[in-house]
Formats: sequence, C-alpha cells, structure tokens
Amino acid sequence: MKQYKNKLFAVLLTIFTLVAFSSCHDDDYEWRRGTLNFSTELDDEPIYTDNRGRFSFYYNLAAEDIGGINARALDIVDVRSYESEVFLFYGELFRPNDLINITLEADGVTPRTLRMIVNDNREAVVIDADHSLLVQFMCDMAYNLARRGQLKFYIDGELLNTPQHTYFDFEVRNDFDFQIRY
Repeated sequence: MKQYKNKLFAVLLTIFTLVAFSSCHDDDYEWRRGTLNFSTELDDEPIYTDNRGRFSFYYNLAAEDIGGINARALDIVDVRSYESEVFLFYGELFRPNDLINITLEADGVTPRTLRMIVNDNREAVVIDADHSLLVQFMCDMAYNLARRGQLKFYIDGELLNTPQHTYFDFEVRNDFDFQIRY
C-alpha cells in the first residue's frame, strides 16, 4: 500500500509540475500592434525611371521607424502581418492594366520579385497572386529591422508597358503584430 501511495504521489507531482511550468510559459509573451509606413510623397523629388522605364532606390530604416512599439527596448521573437501594401502612384504615364515588376530586398532578408498592375485610379498595386510574397518579405524585414536596429531597404523595378523616362511616388503601409518576450 505504501508503494502504491508513493507512485500515486510521484504521478501527481509530475502532472502538477508539467501544468505549472507550461502555464507560466504563455505569460512570458505578449502580442502588440506596430506599423511600418513610409512614402516618397512628401520628398522633394519623386522616383524617376531611366529611358527604358527602369528604376532603383533605397531607404535607410531604423527600428524607431516602427510605430506603436519601442523595437529597440523589446525582445521581439515573431512578427505577423495584419496588413501589408505597396503602392506606386501619381505616375505621369500610368494607364489602367499597365504591368510593373519590382524586386524588394533588405539587409538579411531574401529578395522577392513581385508583379504589380495599375488600377483604374492610376495606382500600381501588387497582384493578388504575389501578395503572400509581399507579406512574407515585409514580416522578415520588420523582424530584422527590430533585431538589428537598422537596415537598408532596396527597391528595383521596371515599368513593362512604359519603357521610357517618367516619374511616380512610392508608398509602403504595414500593420504588424509583434510577439514580445519578457
């Protein structure tokens, strides 16, 4: 009987220990909403293409550019996109259904090439089939930016239906959920 009580006590102690430690694990994490938005609209100069419709530019980003959280002070362990969008707009020669290819690259992030189409508002947006590539890239970039503190974000592209010199503005809008460890 004593042996039975010892085994029962050991089993109950093991179950209690597992439950106690597994419940503490979830309390050490929290999700917080943050944003990473930027645009050339207020810059002195728009983005210019060369005479073949190609363009290339970059942004220097800092962790402080992530709005809503203090990325430098927090231990960010995961990033999930709530919403990610890229726009090319105010294009002098943009016409509905024009096609544009862009390649997004950032320090420490795998480059992604996306296809865009100009809508009826003369704004180029990422096509639905490539939207998941945009979301993956932006999550990886936000995570690396938060962990590194700064990085360069490169954008290269080509206006496929307008192979000539023109200009436009560029905008990125992101809402993320950041998982924070305490």
